Amino acid sequence: MSLSSEIDPVASIDSIRDAASIEGLKHTFARSLTVADLASSLISLDENQPAAAGLDLMQSTGQPVLGVRRAGRICGWVSQKSLTGGGSLSDHIHDFDSDEVIAESTSIQDVLAAMVDREQLFIRWLGEIVGVVHRSDLQKPPVRMWLFGVVTLVDSNFTWAIERLYPGESWFTLLSEGRLQKAQGLQAERLRRGSHCRLIDCLQITDFSSRREAEHLGRDIELLRNHLAHGQELESSHLGTARLLAASLDHILRADGAMLLLQKAQSSTALPTPSLP
Repeated sequence: MSLSSEIDPVASIDSIRDAASIEGLKHTFARSLTVADLASSLISLDENQPAAAGLDLMQSTGQPVLGVRRAGRICGWVSQKSLTGGGSLSDHIHDFDSDEVIAESTSIQDVLAAMVDREQLFIRWLGEIVGVVHRSDLQKPPVRMWLFGVVTLVDSNFTWAIERLYPGESWFTLLSEGRLQKAQGLQAERLRRGSHCRLIDCLQITDFSSRREAEHLGRDIELLRNHLAHGQELESSHLGTARLLAASLDHILRADGAMLLLQKAQSSTALPTPSLP
């Protein structure tokens, strides 16, 4: 699933962000947090050390992988799972694949994309493999902060489009009584906590979703948002949504989905639903 690419800009529709704002946000999301904020040092042993010694070191430090040194440089790695027999570490070594080694400046966005089918990525700094980031590190605060920022942008795009389509809160008529009451309850709770918000800020993408694909995506984003907000562990399904958001970041920054929604509304009385605001 990806954002629709059928955007045909219409001059009469102003974008939610100007070019300077988009470039500023790109810089923020690409460089403010990197894999260096997640990674840990890669512990290592010389290749002639016994496999049992490597296994003991990993178990005592709680590390699932271990770097293997040859002539003083880390040239490969082993895991607890791979050290099932005897011999030395050189008997069990895995060479580094080019697509599992990333620079220390790699953005969170690219880390999420690269971690699709891997348990860890190795970090290169000044030509040497020195660090490692594990799938479990995606639970750390930097990733959660980054994702919450992206989800907030999606919400902002969606709210902007709804306000353009239904000015003066005419969108009230599109909601069921139960969903409207839920939004009003959320608004009351936020106001009670001293957070100023409008009723439209308390809506969810799923409130206006009609196409099944968009409804599922809206629900997935809502589940991810809730887990982030409550500090709950991100499960595989949530990380899948996170990867989709990371892959669609440029579209989100430009509000391509929101623009598409508005353009389709010009030729339809029913609210269209793009893949991602």
